[in-house]
Amino acid sequence: MIRSTVTILLLTLFMSTNLVAVAENPYATLHDQAQDVLHFTKMNRPAEAYRLLQEMEGAMQQSLSGWENSEASQTVLSLYEETERVLREPTTKEERIRSATGLYLVVDALHSEQEPLWKETKAQMLSYYQQMLDAVDNGDQEQFHFILDVFMKQYETIYPSAKIDAPDELVQKVDARVHYIDNYRPEVLANGTKAYGELVSLEADLTSLYEGEEDEADPSLLWVMFTTGSIIVATLSYVGFRKYKGDKEKQQARKKQRD
Repeated sequence: MIRSTVTILLLTLFMSTNLVAVAENPYATLHDQAQDVLHFTKMNRPAEAYRLLQEMEGAMQQSLSGWENSEASQTVLSLYEETERVLREPTTKEERIRSATGLYLVVDALHSEQEPLWKETKAQMLSYYQQMLDAVDNGDQEQFHFILDVFMKQYETIYPSAKIDAPDELVQKVDARVHYIDNYRPEVLANGTKAYGELVSLEADLTSLYEGEEDEADPSLLWVMFTTGSIIVATLSYVGFRKYKGDKEKQQARKKQRD
């Protein structure tokens, strides 16, 4: 009798703990399911991944209940539908993995209470950036186009997660610059142009995106401040020199008068 009572109490405590955990983080089940979908997709078992994706629907509706019209909810639903499509239709393994990864990263961004997984791509993205910059500086057009294509695929995968997790203004700034570079490739390749300047500025924006904060000052503003400061210093130096020269001439004139 005592053993049965203890067993019931332990089961009750276990169930209560699980309920509290789910209540504290409603995305836990959704997170695990999205991870399983990605796992089977990487194993090249799209049928099983698709079946697991269908099972996600209930957990997804429960997790997003009450804020269906929010941007985060719409982002998750959009990626869910896209992943469903690529798993159902004849597509490449790369497309399936990229879509399932995007879905998992978005759910993880909602689920994670610490640093989300999408931020672990920082080193890789900055490496792609440096390779693009080197290709432009070396005049290697073919390499630049190839690396930028790879960069864009990776960027499109993490962008939905960043949109949920990072500051809106920062995400919009990075997104505008990335697509400007992609749309004006010939101009970027012409070293010294405004488009090339956009590529140079992208490094600081990407770093800020992963760190979750905006730059303290815009590079163009720093340039204006530096230029203005240089002009002021030069002006003050010139005025000081003229004053010094004038005082010197006055002293020499008084000396002549005494003599």
